[in-house]
Amino acid sequence: MLHAVPAHFIVINIVIVCLLFMSLYNGWHRGAVRSLTDFMSSIGKILIAGFGGYFLMKIFNPIPADKVNDFLLHRMNALQEARYPGRPEVTELGQPQLVEVVCKLTCVLIYFIIFMIILSAIEKALVKRHRERTKDKEKKDSLPDHIAGAFLGFLLFLICAILPCPAFITARAINFIGNGNDIVYKSFFAFPVNLVARPLTRLAAGEETDREFWEEKGILIFDQEAQDLGKWWEENGIQE
Repeated sequence: MLHAVPAHFIVINIVIVCLLFMSLYNGWHRGAVRSLTDFMSSIGKILIAGFGGYFLMKIFNPIPADKVNDFLLHRMNALQEARYPGRPEVTELGQPQLVEVVCKLTCVLIYFIIFMIILSAIEKALVKRHRERTKDKEKKDSLPDHIAGAFLGFLLFLICAILPCPAFITARAINFIGNGNDIVYKSFFAFPVNLVARPLTRLAAGEETDREFWEEKGILIFDQEAQDLGKWWEENGIQE
């Protein structure tokens, strides 16, 4: 089990502050219109990459949990033999379900990154072509435009800061990172989560879902919902 130390919290807080500064600066510099298009395109890319990565993982997971489990078991046996010669080998890992969940999360992350790269390349090509056509029509942004752009940049920062938090909650739920919840609630992550994410979740899905998602299960709650949906379909769906 991994465990975050105070140095990790310092690095995380520095990254969050840098992300906030960059988002505000870019929003101010680009103005309202470009910041709005960047904001909408970022939301779209995140949604497409997230759902696309999740469904592709369901269809094809190139990270086989059994092979990873065997590799880890082999490494543990080698370490045990090196430290305690002659002792019995490790016959199984303590939490094989942990390996399976980590493999799934890693697969989703890989697909997510691939989707984001492809979508960003397509967006860049389209924006470049559009700017070449409207190069002569560009005008300077006014002060209200800069302020609106900074505000939209701040909204984009909130989304980017909230996005990794469920992964830390999940890592704590499967005992992969022992203090995953502390990474969220004892760092600057706590401000966007407590002030924005949790109230919206509570409003949309209720306090039970809010607590399970942001404190107990993280994204594992989606697997449970999928199982419940499958059970409901079997009970109420069209029978052959």
